[in-house]
Amino acid sequence: MFKANKKQQGFSLIEVLVSLLILGVGMLGLGGLQVASIKGAENAHTRNIGNQLAFDMSDRMRANQDGSDAGFYENSVSCTTAGIPNCRRRGVTCSPQERADFDTQEILCGMKVGVHARSGGIGNSLLGGELDVSFQPANCVMANIPYNNAAYQIDITWDQRNLHQKQSGANNTQDQIVTVCVNP
Repeated sequence: MFKANKKQQGFSLIEVLVSLLILGVGMLGLGGLQVASIKGAENAHTRNIGNQLAFDMSDRMRANQDGSDAGFYENSVSCTTAGIPNCRRRGVTCSPQERADFDTQEILCGMKVGVHARSGGIGNSLLGGELDVSFQPANCVMANIPYNNAAYQIDITWDQRNLHQKQSGANNTQDQIVTVCVNP
């Protein structure tokens, strides 16, 4: 014989569906958080590359003091500029101007790894990357740094992809910049 006041054992189908719905909404939230985390890590990585290249340029300026003092780092060297000697090669002696051109081209375009191939540099590491070196800039405050008539501002700019904008015709990049003031 059956008892009328039998206690419920187990879960009903509605309770299971409600708990799955709550779990699904929570998982969607975690997915969005993961996307934001990946974007933040990518931004930090590209900013780190920009900082490393800017400080590499400032170190090269300090190593070529004569070229820095003469203002040779503010020039129009590009990746296609020909005739710049490879100042890293053993037995090659470079003037301060040639050294400045070589340093600028290597930071901008990367190191030569073959006849025509390059690795690293602003052009290969940062989307739409550009280098601007200004000699004795007006907007670089050189407080607490002895001034020897050779101050530079190094600007590295690039386009940072923006994953949060809609892809339908909208500009999905955002300009980023690293600025370093240096007195070699």
